[in-house]
Amino acid sequence: SSSAKLYILVRNDIPVPDQAAQMCHAAEIHGIRDANESGPWGTSGLTTTVLLSVDNEVQLNLWIRKIDQRGYGHKVVEIKEPDMGNQLTAIAYRTDSNIFSRLSLWTGEPKGDPVY
Repeated sequence: SSSAKLYILVRNDIPVPDQAAQMCHAAEIHGIRDANESGPWGTSGLTTTVLLSVDNEVQLNLWIRKIDQRGYGHKVVEIKEPDMGNQLTAIAYRTDSNIFSRLSLWTGEPKGDPVY
């Protein structure tokens, strides 16, 4: 769908430079996966990318579950950081749905003490 956007959700309880790195990983892996897919999602060309912020790993997992329950058929890219004990740090998902409309845009502002 031409109105589909790539949404990248990142935890804001990790240091801001790490948030940026994790979002880049998510975009890169999504791009590689997308290039290898066939059907309407594959070889889609440029997509609007929206960076969103969630509070923690629990919220990322909840979003994965919510997406899976909706059954869109497109896989969520999950980024797990080896330097953080393989914690889930970011996800990427492309959709033309407004499923993420209540989330805040990522601002890069620190949100208190990081988890490590």
